[in-house]
Amino acid sequence: MSSRSKATTFFRTTFLNHWNVTNISLTDTPYYRAKFTFPGLSHESFDRDGNPKITSLMMTSVFARGFILNKPLTDSGDTFLDWKIITEDRFTFVSSTHFKMSKQLYNADIPKWPLDVDVSLAYVGNSSMASITSFYNSGDTSEPLWSQVNQVVCVDKVTRKPIPFPDWYKDKYKEKCCMDKGLIIKPFQRPTKTYCMPVVVRWSDTDGYNHTNFASYVHWVVNAIHASLSEQSAEVAKDESSSSAIPLISKEIITNGLKDIQICYLSESLENQPLDVHIWQQDQENHKVYAAIERGKDDICQMQLEYFAE
Repeated sequence: MSSRSKATTFFRTTFLNHWNVTNISLTDTPYYRAKFTFPGLSHESFDRDGNPKITSLMMTSVFARGFILNKPLTDSGDTFLDWKIITEDRFTFVSSTHFKMSKQLYNADIPKWPLDVDVSLAYVGNSSMASITSFYNSGDTSEPLWSQVNQVVCVDKVTRKPIPFPDWYKDKYKEKCCMDKGLIIKPFQRPTKTYCMPVVVRWSDTDGYNHTNFASYVHWVVNAIHASLSEQSAEVAKDESSSSAIPLISKEIITNGLKDIQICYLSESLENQPLDVHIWQQDQENHKVYAAIERGKDDICQMQLEYFAE
């Protein structure tokens, strides 16, 4: 059994059987949509400042969406969006993703478990599809605590090249989406002056495909931001001028919480491969950080992070 098959079996037998997911409802009007109540975050989801970790939000989003896509909904095993059928001959890889966080997410008085979840079909293209997953404080659907637009590309299991959806799938789902087009996040040019932090991909950074997990890149970028701030503080303590690549970001701004993150996945990386994590800021963008993860001259992943001003 391949590592991917093992991961899928583990997900379907362990998570589906033991998670206390309730209040499942489905609709196809005006678009395909699933709602349910999900366990939510855990004590391990928070950083030392008491803020929810973006990597935990990413993984919670994956598992909530994966739950409803893989759960048998009928005695014959039918799944939401015909996921079991459509993924029999293909893998799906994240090409781009966009997270938006509300200020209420960082309000300690608002419980983060359980959570009400809304998974909506956003877009179906030739070989790609997008979904929107939103999380709400249980019983309060006025504003999501956070939401994710996620775009995946379908690839052949052998050739790893894009493979189109069959006509029956596009006929059934293409006109039942909530977005007119997919999530397009274009790559950008990295400047020469950056803060660079080298990393090596380890086993714990990888996923069921044996590739670097999509949240690991964000984990490294967050660490690079804190490392740059630490070095900047050390320079100031020595009465040296700071050479920080993120001069407008401070510890206080980061503590306000992450507001928005857009990520473009350009290539893959594997266990034991060395990578360089670059971060920088652009003029007049006080609360935004840009990042690029590279392997040699190859672009692997790029992202933009924006923090709340207060």
